[in-house]
Amino acid sequence: MSNTTLAVGGMTCGGCANNVSNALTSIQGVHSAEVNHETGEATIDHSTDVSPEQLESSVIQAGYTIGADQSSSDFDWRDKSVWKQSAHNTKWCLIGCSIGDMGTIAFFQFVIPDSGWSTMSIMLLAMFNGIMTSIALE
Repeated sequence: MSNTTLAVGGMTCGGCANNVSNALTSIQGVHSAEVNHETGEATIDHSTDVSPEQLESSVIQAGYTIGADQSSSDFDWRDKSVWKQSAHNTKWCLIGCSIGDMGTIAFFQFVIPDSGWSTMSIMLLAMFNGIMTSIALE
């Protein structure tokens, strides 16, 4: 009997750990699999005729990653640089929408009040201009 420990990435909850455990124990020759989503490890007891490649393939087919390159699981909500960039992008989005929307409405209200455009058409144009100005500023 052999014992193998795999680093498994992409697990976020107990359900993920159960999915990995089920995938591993479905392999003929695997006796048990203890999977912990918090540590990202799977410890597998298996017969000697089960190869590490079979174990890894089973985990990958279940939708998870193997090994040290687990960049998708390294996300941290406390990362201040991500929040700073998000705040910066949101600021420009709001400024752009405001300029485009209000500029269009002010143009039709003060510059050409008798344009013949319906209120709905002006509002649709204002929304379009808001989105385009926002994109241009971001």
